[in-house]
Amino acid sequence: DVDTAKCRDNPEMLFSELDMLLSCRGRIVNELWDKEPWNLMEVVVTGTDRLHHFMWDAWEDESHPHHKDFLGYYTKVDNFIGHAYDKFVEEGSPENFFLLSDHGFCGTKKEVHVNTALEQNGFLSFESSDKPELDSITESSKAFALDPARIYIHRRGKYPKGRVDEGDVPQIKRDLTAMFEAVTNDEGEKIVRRVFDGDDVYTGPHSSKGPDLLLIPKNGYDMKGKLGAPSLIGDRRLQGMHTWDNAFFLSMRNDLVDTANDLEIVDVPWIILRSLDVGA
Repeated sequence: DVDTAKCRDNPEMLFSELDMLLSCRGRIVNELWDKEPWNLMEVVVTGTDRLHHFMWDAWEDESHPHHKDFLGYYTKVDNFIGHAYDKFVEEGSPENFFLLSDHGFCGTKKEVHVNTALEQNGFLSFESSDKPELDSITESSKAFALDPARIYIHRRGKYPKGRVDEGDVPQIKRDLTAMFEAVTNDEGEKIVRRVFDGDDVYTGPHSSKGPDLLLIPKNGYDMKGKLGAPSLIGDRRLQGMHTWDNAFFLSMRNDLVDTANDLEIVDVPWIILRSLDVGA
């Protein structure tokens, strides 16, 4: 991967390392393609994610000094994809070539410190305010947050100092939902688009390990689980942020894709497995 700590504020180094990373990916694809027996090859291009986080402004602003560098990197990514596709065509089944992302992107306006919101509204406190840490949460705390916007209720028996009984969880969820739905920026605009209940999102034997609530922000408000932030809303540290509803999936297998309904990310593995004649 690129050295994110060094590249964050050094565009020249960022673009240099992005090029090197993509070139390495290409060489590895060629190596594995010819020398490994395989029936499924997955290649992950991480450079676009890093580019968006650190240089989103260069995409939106055509006068930005690195606007052409931004577009130039995408040209190289297109060529990389084209090279992989051409090799796949040679194998005789180009219809089983898939292209997808696991999230979308938008520009960042501000960061939102979720744990600060919990503190300000009496749901979270620490034994010492000088250096708040997760292991110094008080017994009276009702909830805490982890990146990017996952809320965990401080349940008795689940966490060392948890004192929230199961019977109180539904009301705390309602109180937290109402609180976050009311959060606004300095102009009075609400910044949380939707609050999901974890029980409605997660299923399976490990669902209890998931968060109790999930916050989906409006575009531009990057939610963070940082502890000890002095204000609810702070300056951005990254130019771009993930979005949850504009990922993409490209497939030529119309027989496997239900075009009548919106595609969900959990549908994608099933489609790929069916292309390999694996699964029901």
